[in-house]
Formats: sequence, structure tokens, C-alpha cells
Amino acid sequence: MSIKHTSVAVDPSELIREHLEEVLSSKAFQDSAKLSQLLRYLVEATLTGSADPIKEQVLGIEVFDRPSDWDPQIESIVRVEVKRLREMLTLYYHRENPLTPVRFEVPKGSYKALCVLTALTSSTRPQEPHRSYDKQAGAQKDRHAAPVQPVHSDTGPYGIQLQRLTYERGDVTNAAFGPDGESVVYSARWGGEPARIYTQRIGQKYSRPLGLPYGELRDVSATGQLLFTLGEGFIGTLAQAELSGGPWREIVDGVLDAVWLPDNKDIAAARFEDGEMRVELPLGNPIHRLTGKQIRIRLSVDPAGERVAFADNSLGPLDFCVAERTGKLQRISQNWRVSGKHPLVFTQSAGAVRNSSRRRR
Repeated sequence: MSIKHTSVAVDPSELIREHLEEVLSSKAFQDSAKLSQLLRYLVEATLTGSADPIKEQVLGIEVFDRPSDWDPQIESIVRVEVKRLREMLTLYYHRENPLTPVRFEVPKGSYKALCVLTALTSSTRPQEPHRSYDKQAGAQKDRHAAPVQPVHSDTGPYGIQLQRLTYERGDVTNAAFGPDGESVVYSARWGGEPARIYTQRIGQKYSRPLGLPYGELRDVSATGQLLFTLGEGFIGTLAQAELSGGPWREIVDGVLDAVWLPDNKDIAAARFEDGEMRVELPLGNPIHRLTGKQIRIRLSVDPAGERVAFADNSLGPLDFCVAERTGKLQRISQNWRVSGKHPLVFTQSAGAVRNSSRRRR
């Protein structure tokens, strides 16, 4: 039974069926009778708690009216239509119903509907851990035994208030404000899964996935364009997508970090090319090459878009550098040393810890 939920006050099955009718009444699904029938079939199979996986041949016969001797190896209608269903659900949640407490997903490589329920709890209280509702066992089992700490708001020395936004277990790998200044876009690894990209309005009840491939957020432009790297490693293919939804496109391979320039059109990037890491300003124009073993790098561009700052430890000691479009390089601070295994913990030669960073929870 593939239903996940957090602190839902009503019967999960009732809530799911209500949402199913809501989805099927949308224009996109009303215009596609077969996709509507397919979604209903998959959701009902989930609700009845069928232990056997749904087979492609069964869907072909019972949903797409194929004969009893139909061979899915000869005709791929089921695979094609299930892919269309995934795409249509993604568009539906992006454009028509982004804040619904229920979401339907059909994971790749599966013909099972995943019904994700998100509790609409107060933003000033932590959500309960995700639970997995097992229809056959008739019980709810905690997926994570560790308790969630109460949320609190800290006021720093400059009057800055901190508000906790996420309560999942895992790592937030990167985050940025959206163009409106009232929403946050972030990538995170929740529950041991690869990083995905989410968005959440400040003060909103919960986050929602953007429906993009697994990857890590790199930057968000003032016009709502996302930069992210595909895959699970710290280096990947740079891709671009709109925050509002729609298709995404690949840009270039071998990228460790990338940020938009102030014109919201050009990009500064750190990437591998011909066996070396190089900083490019803009993309395709190398202004600095790192010849040693640089593991990770973060870029920051000045307001004019003429300089980029980064940390360079490719030669052993760590230097904070500023490089101009012309290729002129200035080392602001030199001969710092990396302390321990974390790339963001540094010490000077005197041995005092100067900067540290913890994994966000």
C-alpha cells in the first residue's frame, strides 16, 4: 500500500478519493478519457491494498481494451500512456493545484500510484515524521523514530529572526530566495533519496517538489529561471528550468557550481574541461584554471557582473580569490588550511578556527 502522510485528521482513503475526483474534473483530464481511466485504476489499486504489482499486460487489457492475448512486447501503448500520465500530473500540480494536501505520483519503472498526503499543520509547530500507511496490516508505522524538535525563532545580534521551514530528515544541499522574495527554492536529500528540488513560501504549511529530475539547485534568477546540476554527485550536467514549471533543458556537462549574472541571461560557472577545473565568466570564457585537486567550489558574482569570488585550494593551502573578466586574479587571503574533512572549515596557520559550517537538518 503506497500511501504516505503526516498527521492527516481525516480518513486517508476518503481524502485520496476526494482528490482523485478533483484531479479528474480538471480540463486536462476531462479531455483525455483514457488517462483519466488509467489514473483511477492505479489509485483504486493502491487504495484496495493489492499486494501484487500491476502488470503491463493487465493494464493493456483492462484499461486500453486490448484482447486477452495482447503482447506488450509488440505494442508499447501502456508505457507511452503511463509516461504521459506522469507528465500530465506534473503540469497539473504546477499550474492548477500547487497547494493541494494530496499528490499522486507514478514512479518511473513502476505501474503503482503513490499517494502522498501532506498535513496542513501550523507553520509555528513542527510536522510529525512521515508515516507509511499499511492498508493490509491495518496499522501506521513510523518511518523515522527520532523525534522532531519544537520550532523556535531566534533573534540574532542584528535583529535577524530565524524561522525553521523544513522538518524532514536529511540534508538541504542548497537554497535561494525566489524572485518575489517571499518564497524559497531549495534542493534536499530526504529519507535517503537523491537530492530533489522543492519550493516553499515563507509562512506556508509545506513544501512541494518542482517535478524536476534528481539534482542540486545552483541558483535562481530574478526572472524565475533555475540553474541546477543533474545527478547525485557534486559534479553534473548543468540544466535550466522555469520556476513556474514546464520543460527543462541541458546546457553543458562537468559543472560543479553555476550562478546567474546580473543580466539574468549569462552564467558564471566552475566546471571541468579537458581534464582541468576552470572558472568561466561568462560560461565558455575561462578566466582562471585550477591545476591541482580542487574538490568543491562555490561562486559569488559581484553586482556589476564583472568579477567572481571563490575559494581556491587546488595548490594545497586555501586562498580566497577574486577573478575579473579579463583574467586578472587577486588572492584576498592566502595560506589558510583545511581543518578536518569538511571543505568549509578553515584554520589559519596559527591554528584558530575561523569559519565553520554544519549540515542543515
